Amino acid sequence: MWLSFQADRKGYSDPRWCTFKQAKDKGWHVKKDEKSTLVEFWSLYDKKTRKTIDDKEAARIIRDDPDRKDDIILMSRAYCVFNGDQIEGIPELPLKNEIDIEAIRANRDTLLKNMDVGFREQGSEAYYTPSADRITMPPEELFNDTYSYMATFLHESGHATGASHRMNRDLSGFFGSEAYTKEELRAEIASAFTAQALGFGNVEGVDSSAMNSAKDTALCQ
Repeated sequence: MWLSFQADRKGYSDPRWCTFKQAKDKGWHVKKDEKSTLVEFWSLYDKKTRKTIDDKEAARIIRDDPDRKDDIILMSRAYCVFNGDQIEGIPELPLKNEIDIEAIRANRDTLLKNMDVGFREQGSEAYYTPSADRITMPPEELFNDTYSYMATFLHESGHATGASHRMNRDLSGFFGSEAYTKEELRAEIASAFTAQALGFGNVEGVDSSAMNSAKDTALCQ
């Protein structure tokens, strides 16, 4: 998310980033006088094995041996990275010149099926209803474009991950509360990351403003 923000602020069009060493190992060259961007990598760390681990592995270790709880700590590392636009010799990034709208809609249907979450299209507001475990979306034609529709849909899907039988987050926060604000940030970050994973950001003529325009046409609750 930080790198996406920096790319937008500095006008980079390439979504790729790497360290000076990674570029050198590939035979690429960082352009003269280019400034790096600092990023942090956070992870859980097992002091006993001296290895980084994920949440599931940490939970397994503590479950099997509660006395090892203090062995699991948070660790961070900092890296200086450069954007592809700052590097000479990096292969040109192929762009998708056309979008398969039907494929985008198929991704929506696949997500609904895999999450086993309710869905309906009606009205002029977009929202997730925890009590019914259902996403409600305005009809697609009410949006500026399919990207705006999908960005909003992915936002509401982000909320749906917090259901009690999924990630079991507290979704009871009222508008303006700290809990509400945190949940909105989670949903928006989930939307941005999922859109990138689906390739929306690697398309000729499509930028982040197209993804963010959903907020102008639907109320995210």
